[in-house]
Amino acid sequence: MRDFEERKKTFKGTERNVKIRLDPILMKRFETKSGKSLQNAIHESDFSTKVKYDDDSGRMTFNTPVIEAFYNGSVQSIITKVKTIIEECADDELNQILLVGGYAESQYLRNKVREAFPTLDLVLVEDAKLAVIKGSVMMGLEEKNIVQRRSRFTYGFRIRIPFIEGVHPEHLKVLSDGRVKCSSIFEKMITKGQMLTYNQTFKFSSSNELKQAKSKKKQFSTALFRSTKEDPKYITDEEGCKFVGRVIMNPPPGGWPDLLEFEHHLIVGETEFTVKVYNKSLGEELQATLDFL
Repeated sequence: MRDFEERKKTFKGTERNVKIRLDPILMKRFETKSGKSLQNAIHESDFSTKVKYDDDSGRMTFNTPVIEAFYNGSVQSIITKVKTIIEECADDELNQILLVGGYAESQYLRNKVREAFPTLDLVLVEDAKLAVIKGSVMMGLEEKNIVQRRSRFTYGFRIRIPFIEGVHPEHLKVLSDGRVKCSSIFEKMITKGQMLTYNQTFKFSSSNELKQAKSKKKQFSTALFRSTKEDPKYITDEEGCKFVGRVIMNPPPGGWPDLLEFEHHLIVGETEFTVKVYNKSLGEELQATLDFL
């Protein structure tokens, strides 16, 4: 495995063939388990003209296309993902690609990335395989290490408003405290692609007038949703919405007052959101921490 890993780093795709040493003990175990020699197994396989094994040296020789096949799936996935990011960030004038992680040490990957993005500079770092874990440690030790982050989704709270016939979808019509309302309006706080800074806070206020005794005994919640669209109107599957998390508010022993007033805060952390709900009517505060990576 160590020999294979070393060859993986140095392979460029221009070699006529690649040789990898196989341990004799491994070969003996193969013969015991399969009942045939590796030579015979290769000869009987689809790789008979592409792979050779030499008993004397204990080395297996691969044609270059065979080695390339190990890479092609992952390399193509990386290139496709980078293209998507560049398209989504077209206004940011990106001019560099930073390769980190153990795979960044592969010459073949580097060459393919250069071919796919000839107009961008490819930046390589020392100890690329340690860059990710070093970054994790630094984030744990130093708060506010990330200056800005681009939001991958649109985020907002679910609210209810009076139902408007012919405007709001019929399947979202509900009866609440004796009044007809639209149950799943997307109250947008953050737009997909928006740049966010540490501790940035988004707010909105809501109020509920409660007339029925049953309503004064029920739970209220502030629910956060995300969407793949920039401007969703409703919290539905068609709008690409998914539930993120909620803060649940239980009524006091005597029930809610006639008028409930809330202030909802969505606060940006480094890798998470904090949702705070201020109950102005009772002077209470509740909060929850939600992952947004």
